[in-house]
Amino acid sequence: MKTLIVVRWPVGGIRTYLKYMLNHESLCEHEYMFIVPDTHESRTLQNSLTDIKTTFSFIKPSSMSFISHVYKSIKKFKPDLIHCHGFQAGISAVVANLVSRTPILLSSHDVFHDYHFEGLSGKSKKIALSWLLRQFNCVNLLGRDAETNFFEYFPNFPKQKVSTIRNGVDTQKFFNAEPKSLKEQLGLSDDVYLIGFLGRFMNQKGFKYLLEAFQLIYKEVNRPVYVVSIGANGGFEVNEKEHLKKLGLIDYFKFIPFEENVGGVLKTLDVLAIPSVWECCPLLPMESLAAGTPIIGSNCIGLKEILEGSPAKMFESKNSSKLAELLKDTINDTEWRIESKNYSPIATEKFNFENSAKELGSLYISLFENRYAARA
Repeated sequence: MKTLIVVRWPVGGIRTYLKYMLNHESLCEHEYMFIVPDTHESRTLQNSLTDIKTTFSFIKPSSMSFISHVYKSIKKFKPDLIHCHGFQAGISAVVANLVSRTPILLSSHDVFHDYHFEGLSGKSKKIALSWLLRQFNCVNLLGRDAETNFFEYFPNFPKQKVSTIRNGVDTQKFFNAEPKSLKEQLGLSDDVYLIGFLGRFMNQKGFKYLLEAFQLIYKEVNRPVYVVSIGANGGFEVNEKEHLKKLGLIDYFKFIPFEENVGGVLKTLDVLAIPSVWECCPLLPMESLAAGTPIIGSNCIGLKEILEGSPAKMFESKNSSKLAELLKDTINDTEWRIESKNYSPIATEKFNFENSAKELGSLYISLFENRYAARA
């Protein structure tokens, strides 16, 4: 098969999703052409796919540029399938594909909220989105929560045009990771209670709630408490550091760049805090559960689907005081840490990406066969 992949924002989860899925034996034999923005993240994606047959077009991240390049690529590459990641990529593909009518698969990496459709403009947007969704041959949702959310906002969408394939990660990598001496690297003593926060400083990720919880506990507990932020960068990190300085807390927060051996880092944390406001189907809690890292996470959409049934502690999303209570209650809870470690083999099996990749590979073949069956 020849597949044209369109990605407007190849960051974080989307980049990791493509790396895992396309390198799997179910998908690695196909030929791929990528249309991506000319960014560092796109180059990183390209470097993670060197073992499969790919061609990359790096373009300006504008809507018209994407539509033009998708149209030209359809004519030149003659793909059997177009796979779009995100709605903006999907719009470009639908417009460019009006003539050729190549099958289009949309993978949605986000969820809907009421504020998306508020007011007259929101209602118009929903009507337009309803039309757009029906132009896809299949909508791929990445988890059970995402599926529930989708049909909450589009209850009349044909169920036969939806394929829900839960996200997954290379869990063995995290299960087998060697712990890294993070406290030693940061110059912290062994008795420090180290709270990890991974990801970007966005409203969605809820760092403000972790900060508020920290302010409630750091003077009250019987151990020194620090927070380490891993992998964040850019203007938001600068803003957060300035805010911490004003609060007089900067010395309690450590910042380190992205670590290639993130599994080893996870294994050295005393707890990982995931105070998200919403998620689609996040990879971080899967990685952490496979590594045996204790997790305190919110019960927001997407995240609760991963944490349910595990030893992870959950609190109501946006509730800083409840997060603070859990941090205090578990700070010396050795049994919970043992329980988290013992759950890691279960998580390793449950969240392994291989089953997801096989399902996506079967979906590719199904769309391919339906196209040529219709022509026959």
